[in-house]
Amino acid sequence: MRVQTARLLIRDLREDDRESVRQWRHDPDVTRYLDNPTGADADHWFDAALRANATRPRHSHDCAIVLLRSGEVIGWLRIGSSIDTRAGEYVASYALRPEYWNQGYLSEALKAALDVSFSELGALRVYAQAYRANGASTRVMEKAGMRFAGAAPSAAPLLGDSVRYVAERDTRRPGFLTRLGLRGGQRRRVGLVVVLGLVLLLAAPVAVSATLDWLDKPTAPEDARLLRWQPRGELTDDRGTVNEASDAWRAYQGQRPGREIYVVWAGRIAAGRLVLLQSVGPDDVPYLAQVSERGEPAKWVVDRVEQLDEQPLGIVVRYDGNLNMPMTQTGTGASLVQLLLAPPHALRHVGTPRLLRRTRERPNDQPSWEPLVVDDRGMSKTWLHIDRLSPDGTVIAMVWPSSRGRDSVRTIAASPEALLTRQPTIQLADPTWGPMTPFDELVYDDARAAGTVLGPDHVEGDVALLAARTTDTRTSILETRRQGVSTAVLVVWGRNRVECVGDAIYPDLADRSFVAIGCADATLDKTILAVVAKPGTARFQVSDGRGRRVVESAAAQPQVLVIGPGAPTYQPYLVTAYDAKGVAIDRDTIEMNGTLPR
Repeated sequence: MRVQTARLLIRDLREDDRESVRQWRHDPDVTRYLDNPTGADADHWFDAALRANATRPRHSHDCAIVLLRSGEVIGWLRIGSSIDTRAGEYVASYALRPEYWNQGYLSEALKAALDVSFSELGALRVYAQAYRANGASTRVMEKAGMRFAGAAPSAAPLLGDSVRYVAERDTRRPGFLTRLGLRGGQRRRVGLVVVLGLVLLLAAPVAVSATLDWLDKPTAPEDARLLRWQPRGELTDDRGTVNEASDAWRAYQGQRPGREIYVVWAGRIAAGRLVLLQSVGPDDVPYLAQVSERGEPAKWVVDRVEQLDEQPLGIVVRYDGNLNMPMTQTGTGASLVQLLLAPPHALRHVGTPRLLRRTRERPNDQPSWEPLVVDDRGMSKTWLHIDRLSPDGTVIAMVWPSSRGRDSVRTIAASPEALLTRQPTIQLADPTWGPMTPFDELVYDDARAAGTVLGPDHVEGDVALLAARTTDTRTSILETRRQGVSTAVLVVWGRNRVECVGDAIYPDLADRSFVAIGCADATLDKTILAVVAKPGTARFQVSDGRGRRVVESAAAQPQVLVIGPGAPTYQPYLVTAYDAKGVAIDRDTIEMNGTLPR
């Protein structure tokens, strides 16, 4: 990297900068807020920076900040690829000798480095991070035009919390005269002359050009068979990129597009570009295609074409063409995958859902859930899909907050072999009585555990949540649906084992006022009874086999009763539901199910 400002030269580190680096690397005032202030000797750090600069392809730029008037190296600035696998993200780091603090040098250097990152390095966004206690560093980022992006993980908790700032190419573009390398005074003088001349000479052509650009801007198709999504991605307005990808699809030997091609998403992926296109083909069938740059030298290749037979919740983006990563090569059974989420209007929900991705590190591991972060363009973070760990695709739960603290949930499966997300074999869905209590992803695991104990019939088809865990112990109440018949399932966990599982079949669940399930753990001489009331039921009462009232409760929340030890383990219980006027509207006798713990 090499860029000049009014007072500074930012250039790659050289061997003759070693002594200057030693000065600030040994100064505790400078290194106080570095993530690893004492973990690397100054010379070792300097040698590593030189090696990184010499690496090809190049992923980082460790630079000296040089004072133009004296040629003195006064600091260091680095622009490097983020550890995040998503392409186009860079991280900025910097340090300055104390005698040059509070003179605007760092913000001037950082601003120039950001401009070069976007104009020459192909960066989409650049992050920088600082401890909250280091107010001088956050002011540098703000003066350089970066915006606050929230809290960030703290590398050294003893130094306090950290914050992150970001600059994005879409909202920041270096000026034409800056890219010519002119200094501040020169830019002002040349700029004044250019502006005065062009106002008169180019007013009409500029207006015509702007109008043509507006008319040529990609738009969503009106054909209801296609995805009526507004085009997204940082390269959507780059007509050269979109046209090259469209031409590659037209030359494709498989299913070709029709006359009109629409862009869904266009952006940079790792070292190349990728475009999602859609069109109604010559056979009058709508198609979606993924076209990407591949090979060396890069050329446009159609990766996948798929019929648009439904309006998907998301599109699965797979890329490996220019990554040179052994784990994603042909025949390895692994792919790098991202999810392009459908826009809110297409999801028919208010707002963007919270996403949870089903993960498994090794074949014999218990699956777990982790958040899947989506940016403001609807593109998720990248994950590594391994076929043998997720043969049916990566299962993703989509959670929308609903009224009165309840959640609405859908599940999708993202397979790298398919462009469109599909419905997985086993799904989470809203229960018969509407949105559920706040969603707990471990309930899905309980459903699978219940299926193991009760038999495979209970987990075929849809799996829906009736209520999340309701006590300090891990107790979950589930609803499974198969061929129009619902089965309520109670799963109780304790001491890392299933203590008991109970179930009750309800062919008429929509007409019921409550669900009541019981199970007994004979080894602990304990009975567990769970009651979930339908919205609109005012209260319910539980009586034992002798008619004695065990509990009476309002029906706003699910109730889990632990009875025993000492109580008759398998005696029946009578549950009665009442409306707001105190009239009994439903009752049921609950027989205990005995199950062996495991």
